[in-house]
Amino acid sequence: MSFSRAALDRSNEQIRRVDDALSQLFQGKTNNTGDVTLTTSSATTTVSDPRVSQDSTILMMAMDSIAAAEDWYIRQADLTNGQFVINHANAVTTRAFRYVVVG
Repeated sequence: MSFSRAALDRSNEQIRRVDDALSQLFQGKTNNTGDVTLTTSSATTTVSDPRVSQDSTILMMAMDSIAAAEDWYIRQADLTNGQFVINHANAVTTRAFRYVVVG
């Protein structure tokens, strides 16, 4: 069995890409994060993210003290393929969060 030089180069490049991805994964760089600012003057904020499915878990971290004081929740019913809805207080201040999609 013989392989062309081009086929071997493609194979080696794929191996390098997998190796790079695994190295980044072991360093905690999982490419499953995003930023969201809660919609002002509304009780919900919809976040579109193609990584989200009905089986996902969303973890959120407040980016400032105003966001840290916010009461919010995401119900299982608020998860659909490609988006999730955050339920929160109807306020006029900006509240910024970072989120992680798991699963």
